[in-house]
Amino acid sequence: MKILGYIPAVLIENQHLTPTISKLTFKLKSPIKQSQPGNYVMVWMPGIKEAPFSIYNHEGTKISLIVEAVGPLTKRLINLKNGEQVGIRGPYGNSFTLKPDLSYMLVAGGSGTPPILFALNRLKPIAKDIIYLMGARTSDELFLIDEAKLYSTKVFTTTDDGSLGFKGFVTQLADDLLKKEKIDIILTCGPEPMMKTMYEIAVKHNVMLEVSMSRIIKCALGFCGSCVLEPKGYRVCVDGPIFNKDQLSDIKWLT
Repeated sequence: MKILGYIPAVLIENQHLTPTISKLTFKLKSPIKQSQPGNYVMVWMPGIKEAPFSIYNHEGTKISLIVEAVGPLTKRLINLKNGEQVGIRGPYGNSFTLKPDLSYMLVAGGSGTPPILFALNRLKPIAKDIIYLMGARTSDELFLIDEAKLYSTKVFTTTDDGSLGFKGFVTQLADDLLKKEKIDIILTCGPEPMMKTMYEIAVKHNVMLEVSMSRIIKCALGFCGSCVLEPKGYRVCVDGPIFNKDQLSDIKWLT
């Protein structure tokens, strides 16, 4: 049964990944369309505005999200207890291109990790090769690295302060690896300055690229215009959130 357009979802696991990030797994009271890597859902709690969240995993009536505490809703979500309930609508948006026999580089930054790990899970049985990179400011902000190693033997971490893995930005390591590795397509999600740099790197190396863009999504139906990518007019909520390299040329990045 839907309540005001939302499917009730009961929390069954809250795994704290860092002090500010949790993996939340919900049991949906009713089934929804099967999600694909890159899709998102809208999450609502009474008295708090709803917000979009990329999907980390979705199997049957179990759906998992990774949430970073940055505002009233997300701070409330990461402190949910088992048995507490939210409303979910979706899934919405398009998805990453996952094709067999291609070599992939997956680049994740911080809380942009969910759709990249979802893609990694689905790519393992079909991809020719997968390189997974995750970057964060410090080692305390890296998470689910062991899980990534279940799906790829080429897993790299980077930290700004050098506390774990490569010292520097994840984009620097990606650029270095592309000089040595044959990659067909890059998938990336993270802070927008990081994704802008990955776009520039993909252009430099002439590699296909898909980016999971983030904007203020209010309706998720393409009506309100709050999530438009200027000047091309793409609506992130319905035309995205996944955009390829050609679509991203000449857009106004947020930096």
